[in-house]
Amino acid sequence: MGVYSTQYLHMKKRKVKVGEFVEQGDVIGWVGMTGNTSGPHVCYRFWKNGRQVDPFKQKLPEAKPIARELKSKFAQHIVPYKTKLDCITFETQVDSEMAVILNQKENAKKDPS
Repeated sequence: MGVYSTQYLHMKKRKVKVGEFVEQGDVIGWVGMTGNTSGPHVCYRFWKNGRQVDPFKQKLPEAKPIARELKSKFAQHIVPYKTKLDCITFETQVDSEMAVILNQKENAKKDPS
């Protein structure tokens, strides 16, 4: 076992076995909703030399930058995904408040009391 290890809890289904080597980008399982919870989630734990530590406070080895020839391929590959994501609209606070007001007015019309 190496210096670093991770633990993922509350998963619906696992794709890898305990101790199996994985690399960045590998699918390890699917998000679940076990226990008393309000929605799907994964409990992530990070270990260094057998002790649980805060992953954000660790000085990790530097990653090699992506190769220049792969950057353009990646940029082309993500175009359809980025387009779909850019088309997603999010309800603003003003939209929410207007929806509540309109709903109240509609309900008032139905209930003459």
